[in-house]
Formats: sequence, C-alpha cells, structure tokens
Amino acid sequence: MIIQDIVNDLARPIPARFLFIKYFDKIFNVIPYEKKFSLRDNRHPSYGYCTWHTAKLAKQLGIGCISLIEFGVAGGKGLCDLEYHADKIHKKTGLNFQIYGFDSGHGLPDVKDYRDMPHLFQKGNFQMDRDKLLSRLNTAKLIEGDVNITIKSFFTKYNPAPIGFIFDDIIGGMNRAHNQYTGELLAINEFNDDHIKIKISKVEGLQYFAKVVCIWHGKIFITHFFDHPLYGVPIGEPTQLPL
Repeated sequence: MIIQDIVNDLARPIPARFLFIKYFDKIFNVIPYEKKFSLRDNRHPSYGYCTWHTAKLAKQLGIGCISLIEFGVAGGKGLCDLEYHADKIHKKTGLNFQIYGFDSGHGLPDVKDYRDMPHLFQKGNFQMDRDKLLSRLNTAKLIEGDVNITIKSFFTKYNPAPIGFIFDDIIGGMNRAHNQYTGELLAINEFNDDHIKIKISKVEGLQYFAKVVCIWHGKIFITHFFDHPLYGVPIGEPTQLPL
C-alpha cells in the first residue's frame, strides 16, 4: 500500500520535503494529528480537516456536541473514515460527535434529466454491502431509504446536535464536466437564490493557506446563517497591526 501511495504521489506536484515528511510520519507517527491534513493522508483528509475546524468553532461558541452527515454512503469507506477522524478529535478536544449516513442502500435512483448528470451517474451506481458496513461501524447511524423521505423525519426522530458539516463531491476532471448548471453546484445556486439570510459559499483562497495544495481545497464550502444569534460572536484573538 505504501509503495502504491508513493507511485501516486510522484505523479503529483508535491515538494520532495513533504513526501519525505509524509512517509517518515507513516512509519514513526511523529506529526500531531491536526498537522497531517496537508500530507494527503489517505483516510479522507478533507473529512479530518473539516471535522477539526468545525470542532474548533464549536468549542469557541460553547457547543459541546455537533453532528456530521454524509449524504450518499455508497461502499462506506467515507463513513468509517469519518468515525476515525471524529474519534481522534474527540480525544484531543473533548468535543462529542453524532455521525449520520444517508443512503438508499440500493445505489443511485433513476436519473430524471440533465441536472442529474447522466453522463456520470446511472441507476444502481454506488451500491452498498449493508451487512459488511454495519459490522465496521461503531457509532455512526446509517439512515436507509429515499433521502427525500428520511430527511423529513430526521430532526424529530434523531434530534441531532447542531450540524457541523455535510459532504458531497463538486469537482473533477474534464470528463466529469462539473459546472454551475448541473449537479450539486446547481443545487447550491438554487438554494442561495431561494434564501436571503442563509448562503452557501466557497471558502475563497483556502489553498493559499495550506502547506501543500490539495484537490479537496476546491470542495470546501461554508454555510452562513446571517441571522443566527451566534453569527456575530468573536471567534478570533483581538488583532492589532503595528505601524
């Protein structure tokens, strides 16, 4: 597995020093958990990065538990990795997590029109081995069925903690042809058009604050609840700039 990881990394524009640090850490595990995300850890580093920063925000706002949600569990590796990251961060911060995975259990439903990106997705894609996945999960709850139905009773049935984040995919190469008029990006635009005080927006410039630019930097969006009572609570240290 490490050899295959090295082959994959050599095909990417990663500075040699970071490759050395990454594989040195794989052997000796010397880098703090929260510093590993830029090293392209193969356990969904985007999940870890978002969980970490959501946990930090929750602690700053005095929230002791948050929910993490994955829509479209498919094979289940992402949900298992989400448990892994939540456990690591709980041990570091004391914050508690509730993890939910929504999936029909039978793969994708029928494609309705061009907005569902039929050039990529067909009925039955991403099926789940339910028994195998359930045997691997520890704390995550698998919510099975048509999400249009299960989401309606989700809040009354599970009474989830405040939602920290939700996952899906919005970028890809030329053959995937992601654009603002189909798929998740269209859904985000339609949501923003329909809501005045709630907006979903990309984290502009995120890649410039990372040690190594990763593809998932382009997937990170933040939902702004402008009229939420905690929206204006200061979350940073007072800043002053000298002359």
